[in-house]
Amino acid sequence: MSIEQVYVVNEKDEILYKLPRSEVNQKNLITRATIVLVFNSKKEILITKRSKNKRSNPNLWEIGQGGVVTAGETYEQNSIRELFEETGLKRNESELVYLFDYKFSSNTMRYNSKVFSCKMNITENIFLQKSEIEKGEFISYEKLKEKVGLTPELFTPDSLEFIKIYTSFISSSYQAV
Repeated sequence: MSIEQVYVVNEKDEILYKLPRSEVNQKNLITRATIVLVFNSKKEILITKRSKNKRSNPNLWEIGQGGVVTAGETYEQNSIRELFEETGLKRNESELVYLFDYKFSSNTMRYNSKVFSCKMNITENIFLQKSEIEKGEFISYEKLKEKVGLTPELFTPDSLEFIKIYTSFISSSYQAV
């Protein structure tokens, strides 16, 4: 089995070199990641609760699907792969809508990401990857903001930061899908 290699990047998202993902995590280096916001026909957003077996932030809710971009992958390719792995939804690049760039930095993780959205058809079903996701639910944007405000301890740190950026984004330039 090969060791997963990821890009180490700088603040400008320029690739510096690649390393095993475990080493990037251990050294808390900046890497690339993706976030895909999945909306249903009611314009509700999918949030998921991370598995208790996850290395970081187990049992916490997160906003959006995605993950770390592996070496050789584009942001779009990673979004498509992660979306399928985590939810069973098959998309191509033309079905992803680029929204904005998002950077997160903490003492345990740092990444530069691209945020995309996609719509679910009314006839589609979601199949959550149980090794990564305990459960998921669709929630209105207003209910999501309320839930984050009332129980922030139930959300991943990057999701808490992300909701602020997303709120600013939709307030200034975009109406929620």
